Order: sequence, then C-alpha cells, then structure tokens
Amino acid sequence: MPFNQDSFCPSQVRSGPKGWYSRGYLPHRDEPGVLQFLTFHEADALPRYLLDRWRDEVAHLAPERRKAAEQQRIMAHLDQGEGACRLTKPGVAETIERVLLTFHGTRYDVEAWTIMPNHAHLLVRFYDDVSMTDEIKAMKGVSAREANKILGRTGRLWYREFYDRYIRDADHYSRVRAYIDHNPVKAGLSGCPQDWPFGSARHQMGA
Repeated sequence: MPFNQDSFCPSQVRSGPKGWYSRGYLPHRDEPGVLQFLTFHEADALPRYLLDRWRDEVAHLAPERRKAAEQQRIMAHLDQGEGACRLTKPGVAETIERVLLTFHGTRYDVEAWTIMPNHAHLLVRFYDDVSMTDEIKAMKGVSAREANKILGRTGRLWYREFYDRYIRDADHYSRVRAYIDHNPVKAGLSGCPQDWPFGSARHQMGA
C-alpha cells in the first residue's frame, strides 16, 4: 500500500518547476510534462575520487554529451554492486518501491522503475506545477527515513545529487525503457526482467 501523503512534508513539494538549473555540477531540467529518466544511488556506492576522475575525463565534451558520458560511467560502476547495498536487506526495496509510487497518478506518472542493490531508476513524467526536484527530495527523504527504521540505523542513505535525462524521442524512450527493465539481468541478478521482484517489468506498467 502507498504511504500516507502526510509522510511527505508539504514544504518539500509544490514550489513549482525550476526549468534548467544546476546545484553545482549537474544541470537539471525541471519542467512539467517532460518524460525523465532518473537515477539516484546510495551515498557510499560511488567514491568521490572516481566521480572527480570521470568528470575530468569528460570535461572537454559539450554539456549534454558530458552529462551522458559521466552517467554511463556511473551506471556501469553501480551495477558492480559497490557500497553496502542496503537496498538488498529484507523489506527495504519493497519500502522504497512503495514510496516511489505513492503519488503515481496524482502528481506524476511512473512508466517504468527498478530498485537495484545500491540505486534506483525511474522513468517518470511530472504533472503541471509539480517540481521534479522537490518531488525527488521528498521521495528520497521519506524512503531514507523508512529504510533506516527497518535497518536500525541513522544517517544518510542516498547520495545528495540525482541524475536526470529527459527523453528526446521514441527511440530514446525505447532504449531507456529497455535499460531499466533489463538492468537486473545486465547486472547478473535475474535471468529475465519479469523475474526481478523490484521493478515494473513484472507488472508491465505503462506498456
């Protein structure tokens, strides 16, 4: 069952879309109606020295190509199962999945998702007057709080940044959808997408 809406602090939502903006290094496109491929990962899953190295490697590229090249390196690293992989602990992935889907159909439409051992992917379109950035902040905050209760721990669960790429066309959509569905297979966690218990492939949502 979805979490009660009161779990999401009102101050974290409804501030309105921001358009193009940056929180430091990563550019984000916070615009309603744009289909977004989102990724966020555990705080300990990506050492800072690797991120700095990759950013140096792609610094010569144009901004959008630089962002894509960096994300490719990050995805490959995350699929190796780095960090504590707390999302594999009993009840944690199910809890995170419920949080991510809480406002499906009211604030946003989730077309695909998967919860991996140390990161999560979403293919989502936010409604008018809904800020992608604020919704993700709420998702991460609530899911971290609930997961920490299960784990009996305190402290940061998610890395503070997130990665977003807006969907350009039908071909891009197909490639991203296939990536999300097949990510557990690619990482050697499942024989086929439908067998992975923490993703949309088993439901075929949005198909």
